[in-house]
Amino acid sequence: MKLEYKLKDFQELSVDELYALLKLRQDVFHLEQDCLYPDLDDLDQTSKHLLQFDGEELIGYGRILWSVEQNLPALGRIVIAPSHRGKSLGRELIDVLNKLCEELHPGKKIYIMAQEHLKALYEEKGYVAFGESFLEDDIPHIHMLRG
Repeated sequence: MKLEYKLKDFQELSVDELYALLKLRQDVFHLEQDCLYPDLDDLDQTSKHLLQFDGEELIGYGRILWSVEQNLPALGRIVIAPSHRGKSLGRELIDVLNKLCEELHPGKKIYIMAQEHLKALYEEKGYVAFGESFLEDDIPHIHMLRG
């Protein structure tokens, strides 16, 4: 497996890259998690998109955006293709996202609205939960900060 990462603005994404990332998000967040919500949320256009490739195949994705509610940089839509899970690729993807976010927003905390079942993973990466657990699209979530 030869991993490659590409960080791109929305306008820099090729049509094929955009299709692949939207398909991956749909396959996992809508179909696998059986959750109907508006994935196209008008935030992609102002986000940085990190694409994780194994050769030509998009296997992971996450975006760096600005949380208006928290007034902080945030990570979102972090996903690993089902075919590539169990290989610590999600942990590596989060490490790369954290590093890039710190470079883009030096000295700022990083916010994430994490699915609650992933809380321990994000704690491993330096995130601390705050507030109460809540439902987002019928999935338990928790607010977390790093830094």
